[in-house]
Amino acid sequence: RVEGSEAAHARVVASYRQTVLSAFRGVEDQLAATRVLLTQQDLRRQASQAADQVEQQVLNRYRSGQVSYTEVITAQATALSARRALVQVLADRQTTAVALIQSLGGGWQFGQ
Repeated sequence: RVEGSEAAHARVVASYRQTVLSAFRGVEDQLAATRVLLTQQDLRRQASQAADQVEQQVLNRYRSGQVSYTEVITAQATALSARRALVQVLADRQTTAVALIQSLGGGWQFGQ
């Protein structure tokens, strides 16, 4: 009977340890994702700003008759694509922040 209790206790302890390790892994995964996304955000912001500058330069060159409107459209499409990529990273960061909060045991109820 004592052996059975000790075995049950060992199973409960092992299960608890596994749960704790899984929780730590979840938090660490979300923290790592947050760091990666922050780096991506910086890079995407720089790319978006550069594309905006190129777009403005091409538009100025078009107004002075140096380039065709096709180049303006291409520059605008590139700038728009860069902005979309930045917005996507910002959305991913928000999603990751929510996942981190959940990993830390936080949560919310609908209607609060």
